[in-house]
Amino acid sequence: MVQGQLKEGDCNTSFFHKVISGRKRKNCIISTVDDGVEIQNQEMIASKIHLFAKTCLGALPTPRLTFDWNVLYSSPQLDLSGLDDNFSMEEIKKAVFSLGNMKVPEPDCSTFAFFKRFWNLICDDLMVFSNEFHKGNLDLSRLNYVFISLMSKKEVTLTVQDLRSTS
Repeated sequence: MVQGQLKEGDCNTSFFHKVISGRKRKNCIISTVDDGVEIQNQEMIASKIHLFAKTCLGALPTPRLTFDWNVLYSSPQLDLSGLDDNFSMEEIKKAVFSLGNMKVPEPDCSTFAFFKRFWNLICDDLMVFSNEFHKGNLDLSRLNYVFISLMSKKEVTLTVQDLRSTS
């Protein structure tokens, strides 16, 4: 009885291998046409797709915000000299501990109860993070990060323009 089940399993394995191979062939871009020239080199195809997606989606340069605090607050009574100083540990701790325990700073992140409970372990890392943010050294582009998949708009895809993006 076990041998019969193994033979049936082998038949199914062959079927699934064929399905997977067919799906792989269907999802693979073997060639594309650019300005009437067929391209089969995978690196060149990837480069064309990247350029096409980049021109469709566009990319704004990362703005570097600077403020002239004296324009915003021209009153002579205000001392604004400390606004550009690095964050202090006391400021960061006060900010963290003033928030509710069940508040979450970002999706898929720990609540502030976690930050408060393990403050002694993570305070130095938060200090480094805060100061790097203040200096403008953090790569914030990954905060809004998505993967884009390309799907064919036509039965036969010849050019990169025949693809549409989904995320």
